[in-house]
Amino acid sequence: MSLKDSVTNFDLKLAVKDTLYKYLPVSLQNAAVSIYGFYWQQRRFGGVFPKELKAFRERNTFTEAEWEEYQAKELRKLLVHAFKEVPFYKEKCGKAGLKLTDLANFELKDLVKLPFLEKEELRQFGTSSLMAERGIRSNCIVAGFMETSMTSVLDGDKIRRIKNRTAQKKLTSLESVAGTVSFLLSDKSKSITGSNIFVDSGTL
Repeated sequence: MSLKDSVTNFDLKLAVKDTLYKYLPVSLQNAAVSIYGFYWQQRRFGGVFPKELKAFRERNTFTEAEWEEYQAKELRKLLVHAFKEVPFYKEKCGKAGLKLTDLANFELKDLVKLPFLEKEELRQFGTSSLMAERGIRSNCIVAGFMETSMTSVLDGDKIRRIKNRTAQKKLTSLESVAGTVSFLLSDKSKSITGSNIFVDSGTL
């Protein structure tokens, strides 16, 4: 068995955090941390991290037109997948008069044509209730336009227009999104599930 297989099959989190680590001499503690880092390196994005990172960096220099095309392409893939794999969504699209060919050629300007997904419908037909029975909570963070290296290259007028579309007149900070993630992962949110959490500076 390879080192990768051994690490993957061993519950490092439990061993390192709760039992083994605090009893090891410093030299072995350092080795344990290195092995733990190797474990996570192999897990990132299912082992395709370098490829995804390269694509991310390329997108970081996209023009506005390139971003719109990229968003439309990714949205088409998502909509087609949902139509083919999720009977509930296929039924909703059918009632809205949308066919598979419509979704395969979807454009951002067509967003208004998509059917609304009501929360009660999602709770009834989705997986939130099934996961809750197993003690698993399922929530979604809806982030606003954030302060990133991508948005830093936008001209002042565009940034002002974006800010003016929010109640707080500002972009969403990465720290506020990270703080929300931390909250949802903590016991303080143990009664929250099946919810969309908007972290968007009050987008209007």
